[in-house]
Amino acid sequence: MGLPSEYIFWVISLSGIAEISFGFMFLLFTHRYLHRLNIISLIGLFIFVLLIYPNQIYQAFNPVVMNFGLISLSIIALWCIDTLQQIKLE
Repeated sequence: MGLPSEYIFWVISLSGIAEISFGFMFLLFTHRYLHRLNIISLIGLFIFVLLIYPNQIYQAFNPVVMNFGLISLSIIALWCIDTLQQIKLE
């Protein structure tokens, strides 16, 4: 990637902190935008893996299974949010 080795630790740490923070947002907020952002980012990450590491598709816990599983959970959450909003309106 062209990063000096002393920066790799910090990049990995910051990406882990960002991932954990994004996960906590799901516990705190029930907005549709959060789930839409999740779906778009998982599709983007899947395309990134296809382009950079195509051999990862055949490994255990591959991006196909993990990303599409999480995308389906976000779609289910969007349906539940819609249903809760309809119930509140009645």
